[in-house]
Amino acid sequence: MGVEERHQRLADYPVTLDNFEGPLDLLLHLIEEQQLDITEVALAAVTDQYLAYLRAMEELDLAIASEFIVTAARLLDIKARTLLPPQKPAEEPPVEEEDDPAAELIRQLEEFRRYKAVAEFLEAREAEEAPRFPRTPGEMEDFAAGIQLEGITLADLAAVFQEVLRQAAQRGMDGSPAEIAPEAITVADRIRHVQSLLKSSRGRIVFLDLFKGTPSRLEVVVTFLAVLELLRRRQIKVLQEEAMGPIYLERLPAPGGGQAS
Repeated sequence: MGVEERHQRLADYPVTLDNFEGPLDLLLHLIEEQQLDITEVALAAVTDQYLAYLRAMEELDLAIASEFIVTAARLLDIKARTLLPPQKPAEEPPVEEEDDPAAELIRQLEEFRRYKAVAEFLEAREAEEAPRFPRTPGEMEDFAAGIQLEGITLADLAAVFQEVLRQAAQRGMDGSPAEIAPEAITVADRIRHVQSLLKSSRGRIVFLDLFKGTPSRLEVVVTFLAVLELLRRRQIKVLQEEAMGPIYLERLPAPGGGQAS
């Protein structure tokens, strides 16, 4: 077959050389592209397109994996069987399912489609979670080393937060009316709230005073995040002057002098 003739045959079955993981991936793409169910008839219907894909790979001097060639042979066998006239009762009995070359390929395709659906779901979840930028242990160590703590550790502060959070959850289970926030609570809002309290208290407040009243779990969490952000910015420090004593937040001087806003 000449080059021009091969090009003409390829033009009859235009294909896009996407990256397929294997013959099952390619077959599933061709079947879904034509909105067909996975059946013996569908396999026969996409045989020509499958072979055109392999010819295109050959024309581009791309290596064709042996599994693609084996699947091509199976498809040609399946298509040949579908073209045969139906057997008459007097002839040999129909081929048993276990001898049907299409049955195993259909089973593999259906199983591959299930695995692919799970992989796409996990990939979508990964893309959804990626922008959240979780901190690595090394980043947490750098964060802990950069904040100012006196007489207390970050773990101690987290333990106090857990206790406040537990109390907020307990209030929600004691039968009292549920609290409905009129609007979303943001970290920026709580940062301004903490800064305002520090300003009105001459630069020092008791940590637990941030949670006075009956704050919701959301308010507790967002307030604690605001404290961590202020620590990261080095605008406040946390100190405990005696064992088991109150924990204080204290405003730090701004880099250029004076107090941080």
